[in-house]
Amino acid sequence: MTTNKNTEINIALTATDPDGDNLTYYIVTQPSHGTLSGTPPNLTYTPTSGYTGQDSFTFKANDGIGDSNIATVSITVVATITYPESWVSVGPEGGSIYAIVIDPNNSNVIYAGTSAGVFKSTNGRSTWSAINSGITYLYIKALAIDHNNSNILYAGTNVAGVFKSTNGGTNWSASNSGLPTPLQVRALAIDPYNTNVIYSGGIITGGVYKSTNGGASWYAINSGLTNIFVHTIIINPINSNIIYAGTEGGFFKSTNGGGTWTWSAIVPGLPGIEAMAIAIDRNNTNVLYVGTWRGVFKSIDGGTTWGEINSGLTNLHINALIIDSYDSNTIYAGTYGGGVFRSVDGGITWSAINSGLTNLNINFNAMAIDPNNSSIVYAGAGGGVFKTQGSFNDVPVGYWAYNYIMGIYNAQITQGCSANPLQYCPGNPVTREQMAAFIVRAVFGEPPTNYCGGVDPFTDVPAGSWSCKYIKKLLELNITQGCGGGNYCPTDNVTREQMAAFLVRAKEGDPPLDYCDTGSPFEDVPHSSIFCKYVKKLLELNITQGCGAGMYCPSDDVLRDQMAAFLARAFLGMP
Repeated sequence: MTTNKNTEINIALTATDPDGDNLTYYIVTQPSHGTLSGTPPNLTYTPTSGYTGQDSFTFKANDGIGDSNIATVSITVVATITYPESWVSVGPEGGSIYAIVIDPNNSNVIYAGTSAGVFKSTNGRSTWSAINSGITYLYIKALAIDHNNSNILYAGTNVAGVFKSTNGGTNWSASNSGLPTPLQVRALAIDPYNTNVIYSGGIITGGVYKSTNGGASWYAINSGLTNIFVHTIIINPINSNIIYAGTEGGFFKSTNGGGTWTWSAIVPGLPGIEAMAIAIDRNNTNVLYVGTWRGVFKSIDGGTTWGEINSGLTNLHINALIIDSYDSNTIYAGTYGGGVFRSVDGGITWSAINSGLTNLNINFNAMAIDPNNSSIVYAGAGGGVFKTQGSFNDVPVGYWAYNYIMGIYNAQITQGCSANPLQYCPGNPVTREQMAAFIVRAVFGEPPTNYCGGVDPFTDVPAGSWSCKYIKKLLELNITQGCGGGNYCPTDNVTREQMAAFLVRAKEGDPPLDYCDTGSPFEDVPHSSIFCKYVKKLLELNITQGCGAGMYCPSDDVLRDQMAAFLARAFLGMP
Protein backbone atom coordinates (compact mmCIF):
# COMPACT_ATOMS: atom_id res chain seq x y z
CA MET A 1 0.00 0.00 0.00
CA THR A 2 1.03 3.59 -0.63
CA THR A 3 0.53 6.89 1.16
CA ASN A 4 1.82 10.41 0.62
CA LYS A 5 4.51 12.03 2.74
CA ASN A 6 3.08 13.35 6.04
CA THR A 7 -0.25 11.60 5.32
CA GLU A 8 -1.73 8.90 7.53
CA ILE A 9 -3.41 5.82 6.07
CA ASN A 10 -6.03 3.48 7.56
CA ILE A 11 -5.12 -0.22 7.54
CA ALA A 12 -7.43 -3.17 8.27
CA LEU A 13 -5.55 -6.36 9.17
CA THR A 14 -7.10 -9.54 7.79
CA ALA A 15 -6.65 -13.27 8.34
CA THR A 16 -8.80 -16.37 7.92
CA ASP A 17 -9.40 -19.30 10.23
CA PRO A 18 -10.43 -22.67 8.68
CA ASP A 19 -12.84 -23.30 11.55
CA GLY A 20 -14.36 -19.84 11.41
CA ASP A 21 -13.16 -18.98 14.93
CA ASN A 22 -12.94 -15.37 16.01
CA LEU A 23 -9.44 -13.98 15.69
CA THR A 24 -7.44 -11.64 17.87
CA TYR A 25 -4.67 -9.64 16.21
CA TYR A 26 -1.27 -8.69 17.66
CA ILE A 27 1.49 -6.44 16.36
CA VAL A 28 4.83 -8.27 16.36
CA THR A 29 7.22 -5.57 15.12
CA GLN A 30 6.48 -1.87 14.86
CA PRO A 31 7.23 0.20 11.73
CA SER A 32 10.66 1.83 11.60
CA HIS A 33 9.63 5.11 9.99
CA GLY A 34 6.21 5.78 11.43
CA THR A 35 3.75 4.93 14.18
CA LEU A 36 0.63 2.80 14.52
CA SER A 37 -2.46 3.87 16.41
CA GLY A 38 -5.82 2.23 16.95
CA THR A 39 -6.74 -1.27 18.07
CA PRO A 40 -5.92 -4.23 15.82
CA PRO A 41 -7.25 -5.14 13.34
CA ASN A 42 -8.18 -1.49 12.60
CA LEU A 43 -5.05 0.64 12.60
CA THR A 44 -3.84 4.00 11.39
CA TYR A 45 -0.28 4.31 10.13
CA THR A 46 1.30 7.78 10.42
CA PRO A 47 4.68 8.19 8.68
CA THR A 48 7.47 10.09 10.42
CA SER A 49 7.32 13.76 9.44
CA GLY A 50 9.15 14.36 6.17
CA TYR A 51 9.97 10.68 5.57
CA THR A 52 9.69 9.10 2.11
CA GLY A 53 10.60 5.53 1.26
CA GLN A 54 9.73 2.01 2.36
CA ASP A 55 8.36 0.98 5.73
CA SER A 56 6.76 -2.16 7.15
CA PHE A 57 5.45 -3.85 10.26
CA THR A 58 4.46 -7.42 11.12
CA PHE A 59 1.47 -8.96 12.85
CA LYS A 60 -0.04 -12.30 13.78
CA ALA A 61 -3.51 -13.58 14.57
CA ASN A 62 -4.67 -15.95 17.30
CA ASP A 63 -7.84 -18.07 17.30
CA GLY A 64 -7.72 -18.85 21.02
CA ILE A 65 -5.67 -21.99 20.46
CA GLY A 66 -2.55 -20.93 18.63
CA ASP A 67 -0.85 -18.16 16.70
CA SER A 68 -0.83 -17.78 12.96
CA ASN A 69 2.27 -17.29 10.87
CA ILE A 70 3.71 -13.79 11.05
CA ALA A 71 2.57 -11.56 8.18
CA THR A 72 4.22 -8.41 6.89
CA VAL A 73 2.46 -5.20 5.86
CA SER A 74 4.61 -3.15 3.46
CA ILE A 75 4.02 0.58 3.04
CA THR A 76 5.52 2.96 0.51
CA VAL A 77 5.60 6.62 1.58
CA VAL A 78 5.90 8.79 -1.50
CA ALA A 79 6.61 12.47 -1.99
CA THR A 80 3.48 14.57 -2.34
CA ILE A 81 3.20 15.74 -5.92
CA THR A 82 2.34 19.39 -6.39
CA TYR A 83 2.37 21.24 -9.63
CA PRO A 84 3.42 24.50 -11.28
CA GLU A 85 1.34 27.46 -10.05
CA SER A 86 0.78 29.37 -13.28
CA TRP A 87 -2.74 30.38 -14.31
CA VAL A 88 -4.15 31.11 -17.74
CA SER A 89 -7.49 32.68 -18.61
CA VAL A 90 -9.79 30.25 -20.41
CA GLY A 91 -12.97 32.36 -20.67
CA PRO A 92 -15.90 32.54 -20.93
CA GLU A 93 -16.50 36.15 -21.84
CA GLY A 94 -19.45 38.02 -20.47
CA GLY A 95 -19.52 38.22 -16.69
CA SER A 96 -18.30 37.27 -13.25
CA ILE A 97 -18.03 33.56 -12.39
CA TYR A 98 -19.94 32.31 -9.34
CA ALA A 99 -19.98 28.55 -9.86
CA ILE A 100 -17.98 25.88 -11.72
CA VAL A 101 -18.92 22.21 -12.08
CA ILE A 102 -17.15 19.49 -14.06
CA ASP A 103 -18.82 16.47 -15.63
CA PRO A 104 -17.65 13.54 -13.44
CA ASN A 105 -17.69 11.24 -16.47
CA ASN A 106 -15.93 13.54 -18.93
CA SER A 107 -13.69 16.22 -17.50
CA ASN A 108 -13.56 18.01 -20.85
CA VAL A 109 -17.16 19.08 -20.16
CA ILE A 110 -17.25 22.08 -17.83
CA TYR A 111 -20.10 24.37 -16.80
CA ALA A 112 -19.71 27.91 -15.47
CA GLY A 113 -22.43 29.86 -13.71
CA THR A 114 -21.95 33.55 -14.42
CA SER A 115 -23.66 36.91 -14.14
CA ALA A 116 -24.54 36.44 -17.82
CA GLY A 117 -25.98 32.93 -17.60
CA VAL A 118 -24.70 29.36 -17.84
CA PHE A 119 -21.79 28.60 -20.16
CA LYS A 120 -20.53 25.19 -21.27
CA SER A 121 -17.25 23.95 -22.71
CA THR A 122 -17.09 20.51 -24.30
CA ASN A 123 -13.49 20.59 -25.47
CA GLY A 124 -11.45 21.08 -22.36
CA ARG A 125 -11.97 24.85 -21.94
CA SER A 126 -10.93 25.86 -25.46
CA THR A 127 -14.32 27.34 -26.36
CA TRP A 128 -17.52 28.12 -24.47
CA SER A 129 -21.17 28.37 -25.48
CA ALA A 130 -24.04 30.06 -23.66
CA ILE A 131 -26.72 27.45 -22.79
CA ASN A 132 -29.64 29.42 -21.37
CA SER A 133 -32.74 28.29 -23.24
CA GLY A 134 -35.59 28.44 -20.72
CA ILE A 135 -33.73 30.36 -18.01
CA THR A 136 -35.67 33.55 -17.42
CA TYR A 137 -33.03 35.35 -15.37
CA LEU A 138 -29.37 34.95 -16.27
CA TYR A 139 -27.65 35.87 -13.01
CA ILE A 140 -26.45 32.40 -11.93
CA LYS A 141 -25.21 31.99 -8.37
CA ALA A 142 -25.06 28.20 -7.99
CA LEU A 143 -24.71 25.04 -10.09
CA ALA A 144 -25.00 21.34 -9.25
CA ILE A 145 -24.55 18.25 -11.41
CA ASP A 146 -26.06 14.79 -10.90
CA HIS A 147 -23.14 12.36 -10.53
CA ASN A 148 -25.30 9.41 -11.59
CA ASN A 149 -26.60 11.15 -14.71
CA SER A 150 -24.40 14.05 -15.68
CA ASN A 151 -26.96 15.31 -18.19
CA ILE A 152 -29.02 16.50 -15.21
CA LEU A 153 -28.04 19.93 -13.93
CA TYR A 154 -29.51 22.49 -11.55
CA ALA A 155 -28.87 26.23 -11.69
CA GLY A 156 -29.66 28.64 -8.88
CA THR A 157 -30.37 32.24 -9.89
CA ASN A 158 -30.24 35.53 -8.04
CA VAL A 159 -33.93 36.31 -8.59
CA ALA A 160 -35.78 33.55 -10.46
CA GLY A 161 -35.11 30.50 -8.28
CA VAL A 162 -33.95 27.08 -9.48
CA PHE A 163 -33.83 25.79 -13.05
CA LYS A 164 -33.28 22.19 -14.10
CA SER A 165 -31.89 20.66 -17.29
CA THR A 166 -32.08 16.99 -18.22
CA ASN A 167 -30.08 17.26 -21.45
CA GLY A 168 -26.74 18.73 -20.48
CA GLY A 169 -27.95 22.32 -20.43
CA THR A 170 -29.54 22.43 -23.88
CA ASN A 171 -32.91 23.28 -22.32
CA TRP A 172 -33.94 24.40 -18.86
CA SER A 173 -37.23 24.61 -16.97
CA ALA A 174 -38.15 26.33 -13.71
CA SER A 175 -38.19 24.08 -10.65
CA ASN A 176 -39.60 26.31 -7.94
CA SER A 177 -42.72 24.74 -6.44
CA GLY A 178 -42.60 25.37 -2.70
CA LEU A 179 -39.69 27.81 -2.77
CA PRO A 180 -40.24 31.27 -1.24
CA THR A 181 -40.20 34.57 -3.08
CA PRO A 182 -38.07 36.43 -3.91
CA LEU A 183 -36.31 33.35 -5.27
CA GLN A 184 -32.70 34.21 -4.48
CA VAL A 185 -30.73 30.93 -4.53
CA ARG A 186 -27.08 30.96 -3.48
CA ALA A 187 -26.37 27.26 -2.82
CA LEU A 188 -27.28 23.86 -4.28
CA ALA A 189 -26.24 20.35 -3.17
CA ILE A 190 -27.25 16.89 -4.38
CA ASP A 191 -27.33 13.81 -2.14
CA PRO A 192 -24.60 11.48 -3.49
CA TYR A 193 -26.62 8.35 -2.63
CA ASN A 194 -30.06 9.52 -3.78
CA THR A 195 -29.80 12.15 -6.47
CA ASN A 196 -33.51 12.91 -6.29
CA VAL A 197 -32.70 14.59 -2.98
CA ILE A 198 -31.50 18.16 -3.48
CA TYR A 199 -30.92 21.02 -1.08
CA SER A 200 -31.09 24.70 -1.93
CA GLY A 201 -30.05 27.67 0.14
CA GLY A 202 -31.03 31.27 -0.33
CA ILE A 203 -30.98 34.73 1.15
CA ILE A 204 -33.49 37.27 2.51
CA THR A 205 -36.49 34.86 2.43
CA GLY A 206 -34.07 31.98 2.27
CA GLY A 207 -32.91 29.27 4.59
CA VAL A 208 -32.52 25.67 3.48
CA TYR A 209 -35.09 23.92 1.32
CA LYS A 210 -35.19 20.26 0.38
CA SER A 211 -36.59 18.36 -2.58
CA THR A 212 -37.02 14.58 -2.58
CA ASN A 213 -38.31 14.35 -6.15
CA GLY A 214 -35.60 15.83 -8.30
CA GLY A 215 -36.66 19.43 -7.82
CA ALA A 216 -40.35 18.99 -8.66
CA SER A 217 -41.28 20.41 -5.25
CA TRP A 218 -39.49 21.84 -2.22
CA TYR A 219 -40.13 22.27 1.50
CA ALA A 220 -38.37 24.26 4.20
CA ILE A 221 -36.13 22.51 6.74
CA ASN A 222 -35.14 25.45 8.91
CA SER A 223 -35.90 24.31 12.46
CA GLY A 224 -33.00 25.50 14.57
CA LEU A 225 -31.44 27.50 11.74
CA THR A 226 -31.17 30.90 13.40
CA ASN A 227 -29.78 32.62 10.31
CA ILE A 228 -31.50 32.01 6.97
CA PHE A 229 -29.02 33.93 4.81
CA VAL A 230 -27.37 30.81 3.36
CA HIS A 231 -24.13 31.07 1.37
CA THR A 232 -23.21 27.41 0.96
CA ILE A 233 -24.40 23.85 1.64
CA ILE A 234 -22.30 20.68 1.66
CA ILE A 235 -23.25 17.05 2.25
CA ASN A 236 -21.06 14.50 4.02
CA PRO A 237 -19.94 12.16 1.18
CA ILE A 238 -20.05 9.07 3.44
CA ASN A 239 -23.16 9.78 5.51
CA SER A 240 -25.59 11.95 3.58
CA ASN A 241 -27.75 12.49 6.67
CA ILE A 242 -25.06 14.94 7.79
CA ILE A 243 -25.51 18.34 6.15
CA TYR A 244 -23.54 21.53 6.76
CA ALA A 245 -24.75 25.04 6.00
CA GLY A 246 -22.68 28.22 5.95
CA THR A 247 -24.72 31.33 6.67
CA GLU A 248 -24.32 35.04 7.21
CA GLY A 249 -24.48 34.29 10.93
CA GLY A 250 -22.19 31.29 11.22
CA PHE A 251 -21.93 27.57 10.57
CA PHE A 252 -24.71 25.04 11.16
CA LYS A 253 -24.93 21.24 11.12
CA SER A 254 -27.76 18.74 10.80
CA THR A 255 -27.36 15.04 11.49
CA ASN A 256 -30.81 13.81 10.52
CA GLY A 257 -31.30 14.79 6.91
CA GLY A 258 -34.85 13.98 5.89
CA GLY A 259 -36.17 13.14 9.34
CA THR A 260 -37.24 15.67 11.92
CA TRP A 261 -34.89 18.39 10.82
CA THR A 262 -32.98 20.32 13.41
CA TRP A 263 -29.94 22.51 12.97
CA SER A 264 -27.35 23.27 15.61
CA ALA A 265 -25.00 26.22 15.53
CA ILE A 266 -21.35 25.20 15.80
CA VAL A 267 -19.59 27.67 18.06
CA PRO A 268 -16.45 26.49 19.95
CA GLY A 269 -13.48 28.11 18.25
CA LEU A 270 -15.55 29.36 15.32
CA PRO A 271 -16.76 32.97 15.33
CA GLY A 272 -20.41 33.55 14.50
CA ILE A 273 -19.71 35.40 11.29
CA GLU A 274 -20.15 34.81 7.59
CA ALA A 275 -19.39 31.20 6.68
CA MET A 276 -18.82 31.68 2.97
CA ALA A 277 -17.35 28.31 1.99
CA ILE A 278 -17.14 24.77 3.38
CA ALA A 279 -14.86 21.90 2.36
CA ILE A 280 -14.96 18.35 3.69
CA ASP A 281 -12.16 15.80 3.44
CA ARG A 282 -13.52 12.83 1.49
CA ASN A 283 -10.84 10.58 3.00
CA ASN A 284 -11.66 11.56 6.58
CA THR A 285 -15.05 13.22 6.86
CA ASN A 286 -14.37 14.38 10.41
CA VAL A 287 -12.01 16.94 8.88
CA LEU A 288 -13.78 20.14 7.85
CA TYR A 289 -12.65 23.56 6.67
CA VAL A 290 -14.74 26.72 6.78
CA GLY A 291 -13.85 29.87 4.90
CA THR A 292 -14.99 33.09 6.53
CA TRP A 293 -14.15 36.76 6.23
CA ARG A 294 -11.78 36.21 9.15
CA GLY A 295 -9.85 33.48 7.38
CA VAL A 296 -9.98 29.68 7.41
CA PHE A 297 -10.97 27.49 10.36
CA LYS A 298 -10.45 23.74 10.67
CA SER A 299 -12.16 20.99 12.64
CA ILE A 300 -10.88 17.43 13.02
CA ASP A 301 -13.87 16.15 15.00
CA GLY A 302 -16.78 16.68 12.64
CA GLY A 303 -17.32 20.29 13.61
CA THR A 304 -17.39 19.97 17.40
CA THR A 305 -14.34 22.18 17.89
CA TRP A 306 -12.44 24.51 15.59
CA GLY A 307 -9.07 26.16 15.26
CA GLU A 308 -7.90 29.10 13.17
CA ILE A 309 -5.40 28.18 10.42
CA ASN A 310 -4.30 31.40 8.74
CA SER A 311 -0.50 31.25 8.69
CA GLY A 312 0.59 32.70 5.35
CA LEU A 313 -2.87 33.94 4.39
CA THR A 314 -2.28 37.59 3.61
CA ASN A 315 -5.95 38.04 2.72
CA LEU A 316 -8.58 36.67 5.11
CA HIS A 317 -11.68 37.27 2.96
CA ILE A 318 -12.31 33.66 1.92
CA ASN A 319 -14.98 33.06 -0.72
CA ALA A 320 -14.18 29.53 -1.91
CA LEU A 321 -12.47 26.37 -0.63
CA ILE A 322 -11.70 23.03 -2.24
CA ILE A 323 -9.67 19.96 -1.23
CA ASP A 324 -7.64 17.81 -3.60
CA SER A 325 -9.39 14.42 -3.47
CA TYR A 326 -6.09 12.64 -4.24
CA ASP A 327 -4.11 14.44 -1.53
CA SER A 328 -6.17 15.65 1.41
CA ASN A 329 -3.35 17.86 2.65
CA THR A 330 -3.68 20.07 -0.43
CA ILE A 331 -6.36 22.77 -0.12
CA TYR A 332 -7.09 25.79 -2.30
CA ALA A 333 -8.72 29.02 -1.13
CA GLY A 334 -10.20 31.75 -3.31
CA THR A 335 -10.27 35.21 -1.75
CA TYR A 336 -11.62 38.67 -2.28
CA GLY A 337 -8.70 40.92 -3.20
CA GLY A 338 -5.85 38.45 -2.65
CA GLY A 339 -6.15 35.91 -5.43
CA VAL A 340 -5.74 32.19 -4.74
CA PHE A 341 -3.86 30.52 -1.88
CA ARG A 342 -2.80 26.93 -1.44
CA SER A 343 -1.83 24.78 1.53
CA VAL A 344 0.00 21.47 1.09
CA ASP A 345 0.08 20.58 4.80
CA GLY A 346 -3.57 20.45 5.76
CA GLY A 347 -3.90 24.18 6.36
CA ILE A 348 -0.93 24.60 8.70
CA THR A 349 0.63 27.06 6.26
CA TRP A 350 -0.59 28.81 3.11
CA SER A 351 1.11 30.46 0.17
CA ALA A 352 -0.23 32.62 -2.64
CA ILE A 353 -0.25 30.99 -6.09
CA ASN A 354 -1.07 33.94 -8.32
CA SER A 355 1.38 33.68 -11.22
CA GLY A 356 -0.54 34.56 -14.38
CA LEU A 357 -3.37 36.38 -12.57
CA THR A 358 -3.18 39.98 -13.73
CA ASN A 359 -5.86 41.38 -11.42
CA LEU A 360 -6.15 40.28 -7.80
CA ASN A 361 -8.56 43.01 -6.74
CA ILE A 362 -11.58 40.88 -7.62
CA ASN A 363 -13.69 38.15 -6.04
CA PHE A 364 -12.49 34.58 -6.57
CA ASN A 365 -15.87 32.98 -5.95
CA ALA A 366 -15.54 29.42 -7.23
CA MET A 367 -12.95 26.64 -7.26
CA ALA A 368 -12.99 23.24 -8.98
CA ILE A 369 -10.47 20.44 -9.52
CA ASP A 370 -10.43 18.12 -12.51
CA PRO A 371 -11.68 14.76 -11.14
CA ASN A 372 -9.21 12.84 -13.32
CA ASN A 373 -6.15 15.07 -12.90
CA SER A 374 -5.72 17.06 -9.73
CA SER A 375 -2.95 19.13 -11.29
CA ILE A 376 -5.68 21.00 -13.17
CA VAL A 377 -7.40 23.51 -10.92
CA TYR A 378 -10.02 26.08 -11.93
CA ALA A 379 -10.74 29.40 -10.26
CA GLY A 380 -13.81 31.46 -11.12
CA ALA A 381 -13.57 35.21 -10.64
CA GLY A 382 -14.67 38.60 -11.90
CA GLY A 383 -12.40 38.16 -14.89
CA GLY A 384 -13.69 34.75 -15.97
CA VAL A 385 -12.41 31.21 -15.44
CA PHE A 386 -8.71 30.65 -14.83
CA LYS A 387 -6.93 27.31 -15.10
CA THR A 388 -3.60 26.19 -13.71
CA GLN A 389 -0.91 25.18 -16.14
CA GLY A 390 -0.76 21.82 -14.44
CA SER A 391 2.20 20.22 -16.16
CA PHE A 392 5.08 20.54 -18.56
CA ASN A 393 3.45 21.16 -21.91
CA ASP A 394 5.44 18.33 -23.50
CA VAL A 395 4.45 15.79 -20.81
CA PRO A 396 0.76 14.89 -21.16
CA VAL A 397 -1.11 13.57 -18.13
CA GLY A 398 -1.27 10.02 -19.50
CA TYR A 399 2.45 9.86 -20.24
CA TRP A 400 4.13 6.87 -18.60
CA ALA A 401 6.64 9.01 -16.66
CA TYR A 402 4.23 11.84 -15.78
CA ASN A 403 4.22 11.25 -12.01
CA TYR A 404 7.97 10.72 -11.89
CA ILE A 405 8.64 13.94 -13.80
CA MET A 406 6.21 15.93 -11.66
CA GLY A 407 7.69 14.33 -8.55
CA ILE A 408 11.24 15.49 -9.27
CA TYR A 409 9.91 18.89 -10.35
CA ASN A 410 8.12 19.28 -7.05
CA ALA A 411 11.24 18.16 -5.18
CA GLN A 412 13.25 20.81 -7.08
CA ILE A 413 15.51 18.18 -8.63
CA THR A 414 14.67 19.52 -12.09
CA GLN A 415 13.57 22.84 -13.50
CA GLY A 416 12.79 21.37 -16.90
CA CYS A 417 14.63 22.13 -20.11
CA SER A 418 12.71 25.33 -20.92
CA ALA A 419 10.90 27.85 -18.74
CA ASN A 420 8.73 29.61 -21.31
CA PRO A 421 6.98 27.48 -22.28
CA LEU A 422 7.58 25.08 -19.40
CA GLN A 423 9.01 21.92 -20.99
CA TYR A 424 10.88 18.85 -19.79
CA CYS A 425 12.18 17.36 -23.10
CA PRO A 426 11.42 13.79 -21.97
CA GLY A 427 12.89 12.09 -25.04
CA ASN A 428 16.24 13.88 -24.97
CA PRO A 429 19.37 12.08 -23.71
CA VAL A 430 20.85 13.09 -20.36
CA THR A 431 24.29 14.70 -20.58
CA ARG A 432 26.97 14.39 -17.91
CA GLU A 433 26.51 17.99 -16.79
CA GLN A 434 22.74 17.47 -16.51
CA MET A 435 23.41 14.31 -14.50
CA ALA A 436 25.55 16.33 -12.11
CA ALA A 437 22.70 18.81 -11.58
CA PHE A 438 20.14 16.02 -11.04
CA ILE A 439 22.29 14.16 -8.51
CA VAL A 440 23.49 17.17 -6.54
CA ARG A 441 20.00 18.66 -6.20
CA ALA A 442 18.66 15.28 -5.04
CA VAL A 443 21.42 14.64 -2.49
CA PHE A 444 22.61 18.08 -1.41
CA GLY A 445 20.23 20.72 -2.74
CA GLU A 446 21.11 23.78 -4.79
CA PRO A 447 24.74 24.94 -4.35
CA PRO A 448 25.40 28.70 -4.13
CA THR A 449 25.73 30.53 -7.44
CA ASN A 450 29.41 31.36 -6.84
CA TYR A 451 30.29 27.87 -5.61
CA CYS A 452 33.14 27.48 -8.10
CA GLY A 453 34.79 30.70 -6.87
CA GLY A 454 36.65 31.26 -10.12
CA VAL A 455 38.33 27.83 -10.00
CA ASP A 456 37.78 25.27 -12.75
CA PRO A 457 37.13 21.82 -11.19
CA PHE A 458 38.05 20.12 -14.49
CA THR A 459 39.95 21.33 -17.54
CA ASP A 460 36.78 21.29 -19.67
CA VAL A 461 34.48 22.80 -16.99
CA PRO A 462 35.12 26.55 -16.77
CA ALA A 463 34.19 28.25 -13.51
CA GLY A 464 31.72 30.46 -15.34
CA SER A 465 29.69 27.62 -16.85
CA TRP A 466 26.13 26.97 -15.62
CA SER A 467 27.02 23.43 -14.53
CA CYS A 468 30.30 24.17 -12.72
CA LYS A 469 28.77 24.34 -9.24
CA TYR A 470 27.06 20.97 -9.68
CA ILE A 471 30.12 19.24 -11.13
CA LYS A 472 32.37 20.64 -8.41
CA LYS A 473 29.97 19.40 -5.72
CA LEU A 474 29.75 16.00 -7.40
CA LEU A 475 33.53 15.77 -7.25
CA GLU A 476 33.57 16.79 -3.57
CA LEU A 477 30.95 14.14 -2.79
CA ASN A 478 33.26 11.56 -4.40
CA ILE A 479 30.55 10.59 -6.87
CA THR A 480 32.74 11.33 -9.90
CA GLN A 481 36.42 11.54 -10.77
CA GLY A 482 35.70 12.80 -14.27
CA CYS A 483 36.14 11.01 -17.58
CA GLY A 484 39.96 10.94 -17.59
CA GLY A 485 42.85 13.25 -18.36
CA GLY A 486 41.61 15.94 -15.97
CA ASN A 487 38.37 16.27 -17.93
CA TYR A 488 34.70 15.74 -17.06
CA CYS A 489 33.24 15.55 -20.62
CA PRO A 490 30.19 17.63 -19.59
CA THR A 491 28.31 17.44 -22.90
CA ASP A 492 28.75 13.70 -23.46
CA ASN A 493 25.60 11.60 -23.12
CA VAL A 494 25.30 9.33 -20.09
CA THR A 495 24.83 5.61 -20.74
CA ARG A 496 22.66 3.38 -18.58
CA GLU A 497 25.67 1.69 -16.99
CA GLN A 498 27.26 5.06 -16.17
CA MET A 499 23.95 6.22 -14.73
CA ALA A 500 23.96 3.19 -12.42
CA ALA A 501 27.37 4.23 -11.08
CA PHE A 502 26.26 7.83 -10.50
CA LEU A 503 23.08 6.81 -8.66
CA VAL A 504 24.54 4.04 -6.52
CA ARG A 505 27.51 6.15 -5.41
CA ALA A 506 25.14 9.02 -4.57
CA LYS A 507 22.73 6.82 -2.63
CA GLU A 508 24.90 4.18 -0.94
CA GLY A 509 28.54 4.65 -1.88
CA ASP A 510 30.75 2.23 -3.80
CA PRO A 511 29.84 -1.49 -3.59
CA PRO A 512 32.74 -3.92 -2.94
CA LEU A 513 34.94 -4.83 -5.91
CA ASP A 514 33.84 -8.48 -5.73
CA TYR A 515 30.12 -7.63 -5.66
CA CYS A 516 29.51 -9.40 -8.97
CA ASP A 517 31.75 -12.41 -8.34
CA THR A 518 28.66 -14.56 -7.82
CA GLY A 519 27.30 -13.53 -11.21
CA SER A 520 25.59 -10.74 -13.09
CA PRO A 521 21.84 -10.11 -12.81
CA PHE A 522 21.48 -9.29 -16.54
CA GLU A 523 22.55 -11.22 -19.62
CA ASP A 524 24.13 -8.18 -21.29
CA VAL A 525 26.14 -7.05 -18.24
CA PRO A 526 29.21 -9.31 -17.87
CA HIS A 527 30.23 -9.94 -14.27
CA SER A 528 33.70 -8.72 -15.28
CA SER A 529 32.35 -5.30 -16.29
CA ILE A 530 33.48 -2.43 -14.06
CA PHE A 531 29.82 -1.34 -13.99
CA CYS A 532 28.36 -4.72 -12.98
CA LYS A 533 28.46 -3.99 -9.25
CA TYR A 534 26.51 -0.75 -9.76
CA VAL A 535 23.90 -2.31 -12.03
CA LYS A 536 23.44 -5.22 -9.62
CA LYS A 537 23.01 -2.84 -6.68
CA LEU A 538 20.55 -0.72 -8.65
CA LEU A 539 18.44 -3.83 -9.21
CA GLU A 540 18.59 -4.81 -5.54
CA LEU A 541 17.43 -1.32 -4.56
CA ASN A 542 14.38 -1.71 -6.86
CA ILE A 543 15.46 1.32 -8.86
CA THR A 544 15.61 -0.65 -12.12
CA GLN A 545 14.20 -3.84 -13.54
CA GLY A 546 16.29 -3.60 -16.68
CA CYS A 547 15.11 -2.87 -20.20
CA GLY A 548 13.24 -6.16 -20.73
CA ALA A 549 13.82 -9.86 -21.43
CA GLY A 550 16.59 -10.15 -18.84
CA MET A 551 18.56 -7.30 -20.37
CA TYR A 552 19.80 -3.98 -18.99
CA CYS A 553 20.92 -2.27 -22.23
CA PRO A 554 24.04 -0.87 -20.53
CA SER A 555 25.38 1.04 -23.55
CA ASP A 556 22.11 2.82 -24.38
CA ASP A 557 21.84 6.52 -23.62
CA VAL A 558 19.66 7.42 -20.63
CA LEU A 559 16.70 9.56 -21.67
CA ARG A 560 15.31 12.33 -19.49
CA ASP A 561 12.00 10.55 -18.87
CA GLN A 562 13.87 7.40 -17.78
CA MET A 563 16.09 9.53 -15.57
CA ALA A 564 13.04 10.99 -13.83
CA ALA A 565 11.89 7.47 -12.95
CA PHE A 566 15.33 6.46 -11.66
CA LEU A 567 15.65 9.63 -9.54
CA ALA A 568 12.11 9.40 -8.14
CA ARG A 569 12.62 5.78 -7.11
CA ALA A 570 16.06 6.42 -5.66
CA PHE A 571 15.45 9.63 -3.72
CA LEU A 572 11.69 10.20 -3.39
CA GLY A 573 10.55 6.71 -2.45
CA MET A 574 8.21 6.46 -5.42
CA PRO A 575 7.42 2.91 -6.57
